[in-house]
Amino acid sequence: MIEIVRLDGAEQRTLDEINKLLSALSENISSCTPDLLQRIVGNPTVEIWVAKHEGHIVGIGELALVLKLEGISAYIEDVVVAIPERGKGIGTLIMKKLIERARVHGAQEIHLTSRPDRVAANKLYKTLGFEVRATNAYCLKL
Repeated sequence: MIEIVRLDGAEQRTLDEINKLLSALSENISSCTPDLLQRIVGNPTVEIWVAKHEGHIVGIGELALVLKLEGISAYIEDVVVAIPERGKGIGTLIMKKLIERARVHGAQEIHLTSRPDRVAANKLYKTLGFEVRATNAYCLKL
């Protein structure tokens, strides 16, 4: 049975399982460090939710809250399910949990980005009510 739980620790095994999932999300993604994971877990505006099966993390999603002058916005990041577990509804369970938590925190909107080649993920987001926005996405590497 799949269980969706909030990540509340930063043990090495947890970090290893997270980094394995992140590498499945993108070849260009950096590994999470123990220090960064500890900082994220201790941050009240960020929540990491994981899908566990038989004690192992098989999926992950991150919710980041941003308090702005016009209200609270939520951002969903790093949603990924282990390749052998895809197609079983785990991504849907994670997304529904993240949406629920955004509502609990009073977010007025949820933003996310997804590469066009992630066909199944994009289909899921549209099924959940997300709409594609026409905007320019910028990034400044520091």
